[in-house]
Amino acid sequence: MDNSKFIPSQPEVEPKPKSKTELIKFFIIASVLLVFGIGGALATKVWNPWWNPFRPSPNKVIEKMTKAMEGVKTVHSKMEFEITAFENGEKTAGFKGSMEGDSDVQDLEKPKADVKFDFDIRTEGSEYFIGFELRQTAKDLYFKPKTLPVFLTQIVLPMAGIDWQELQNQWIRVNASELEKMYPDLFPQKEESQEHQQDIQNKLKEMIENKKFYLVKKTLPDEQINGKDSYHYLVALDREAIKQIISDMVFSEEFKNEMGQAVEIEKEEILKNLDQFFEKMGELEAELWIDKKDYYLCRFRGEKKINLNDLASEQPGLQENLAISLRMNIDYSNYNEPVKIEPPVSYKNIEDAFGRDFLEGFLRGYFQ
Repeated sequence: MDNSKFIPSQPEVEPKPKSKTELIKFFIIASVLLVFGIGGALATKVWNPWWNPFRPSPNKVIEKMTKAMEGVKTVHSKMEFEITAFENGEKTAGFKGSMEGDSDVQDLEKPKADVKFDFDIRTEGSEYFIGFELRQTAKDLYFKPKTLPVFLTQIVLPMAGIDWQELQNQWIRVNASELEKMYPDLFPQKEESQEHQQDIQNKLKEMIENKKFYLVKKTLPDEQINGKDSYHYLVALDREAIKQIISDMVFSEEFKNEMGQAVEIEKEEILKNLDQFFEKMGELEAELWIDKKDYYLCRFRGEKKINLNDLASEQPGLQENLAISLRMNIDYSNYNEPVKIEPPVSYKNIEDAFGRDFLEGFLRGYFQ
């Protein structure tokens, strides 16, 4: 006899579907968590896209950049620029150049630099190349010519009795104090002139210090420049601020002393002329890339096309449809890293390299 108990089967119970109210609660909680999660990531800059509302304002970033740049002691820079002339929309001439090297301003009285220069000059049917290196030490300036146009190396220099083969890739030393002793009549008022120039520099520094002479036009997407995460802005010169600085400078005592005469022009006329100039030039814009960590300037880029007929509309006989385009890009890197800028091991003094007669003629033509 089967003693097992009879257990009636239970009907399967289907899971009760969630009500609309529960689903709504779930989505509300998820949305709140998502919003707070994204907000927290933005606020703490764990996630920091260029449109992040918690990012520092562009003006604040540029102010920090200005402050950081004041403390720079050494820097590596690379600049490329190009100037192109147009006539009736066609290119007629061009000037392209690049400069790259290190600067050391740890001692402001004795700045140092080691920079390589390369230039390419193009005119209708001709092209000329110029290349040289400059090295400024605490005491002397050295330059090394590398490339010169053929008309200089084969015509001008030989006429002066100078052999280009002996100059090319040769370091040449220039000592200002020694030149002043050799040609004292060329530097009669050096101290007075330097004092006036220093006064003007100090006045200009005082005028632009803590002044905002730019306008932030647009915040652009962040980029990496030379491995540095960087803020990216489009800025333009503030016309009114620049007008005020120029006006104040022209009517300063330092400027009048340098000019050697009183400025006769009225302030209102200067402001009017500046208004007309800026109106013809159009807006002057540039792009800035600023390191997010140290706030150093990583890159500066500017480009502008200028209609010369607009700028010189009152010049008689000026050809129509003349214009020039300007383009410049400067990269900065290796801020405050050690640099070694020392005199070259082998060099010639400038009077030995060019000869005293040629040197004196050149200096007199330059200074007089």
